[in-house]
Amino acid sequence: DGTFGVVTAYSSGNTLALDDKYLYTSAGNISALTLGTPTVDERYMSQVNFSSGSTATTLTYPSAFKIMNSCDDVQTINGVKTFVPVANKRYQVWIFSDGVNTILFAKGV
Repeated sequence: DGTFGVVTAYSSGNTLALDDKYLYTSAGNISALTLGTPTVDERYMSQVNFSSGSTATTLTYPSAFKIMNSCDDVQTINGVKTFVPVANKRYQVWIFSDGVNTILFAKGV
């Protein structure tokens, strides 16, 4: 029933080991967050929701994650498309894998 079976709360500074059909959500502003390597080998989809406060969230994630062209707040850093959260936005981030590529897609309001 629904896309996500497990809802997990987290706080600033956490490292999230992504898992299939998990929705990770936070209540307050997140100053730093690390997305870890998924705990599954192949196909999966996870969602991470967070608020970036007056100081933008520092987000770290594996370099193997590919950023979709329509992702919000993308910068090219050292020739690589990178999702970089900005201040004062609430983000929904989807990370999914088809067994070949791991894709990160983010939208913020």
